[in-house]
Amino acid sequence: MEIRRATSAEHQLLSSIARESKSHWGYSDADMAAWAEELRVSARSIERQPTFAAETDGQVTGFFQLAQTNGGIEIDHFWVLPAHMGEGVGRALLARAVEEAAELGFRELAIDADPHAEAFYLACGAVGTGVTVAAPTASDPQRRRPQLVLALGEPAANSHSALRPFAAVAAWGLLAALLLAAIPSGMDWYSNPSGIFRSKLDTNWTILLETLWSWLWPIALLTVPLAVVLHWLRRRG
Repeated sequence: MEIRRATSAEHQLLSSIARESKSHWGYSDADMAAWAEELRVSARSIERQPTFAAETDGQVTGFFQLAQTNGGIEIDHFWVLPAHMGEGVGRALLARAVEEAAELGFRELAIDADPHAEAFYLACGAVGTGVTVAAPTASDPQRRRPQLVLALGEPAANSHSALRPFAAVAAWGLLAALLLAAIPSGMDWYSNPSGIFRSKLDTNWTILLETLWSWLWPIALLTVPLAVVLHWLRRRG
């Protein structure tokens, strides 16, 4: 299973998944018709809001979409195909949603849950706020939607939190450059037992380190940007 960024071209597919997932809970045709607009995922919303899909063996089996509202962030859509419920798709999607919200610098993720999905969110660590929203249906006039929150850990400044993963990747790129630079430097040292790198008595560390540096910086100019770009492409899905 892969969690990847959804594309705007998938808006109809995601809308159909939302409808199928919602109808799984036995809501009437009248209820589903009333929720038609709420269950529609637009191409524009996919482009503007964090939207990720779960793909299993080439099939999209679920997705989520986040929305920033009133200074916070909440789940706007969260759906899993009924045939794939219980396979870990929902947990994988929620873990990615938490990651995305945290990288944007938020402390918690708000969840306006369908009553049938409340147990899933609670099992994943969400807690109730004590607030419910009246959401009557034709078959259940007393239906209410529980309001939950999922803690994301310590908040980070918005301008810096999104850069942290890239800084870590850049560090790995630098480490790769160091290892690559050590290869020709070590070969020079080994192949010149009586040259400028070493004598029979000792190694000339100054010359050796200067040689290592001469290899390191041009290699790093390639490996660090390459690592960052590859990480960026992977996150875009």
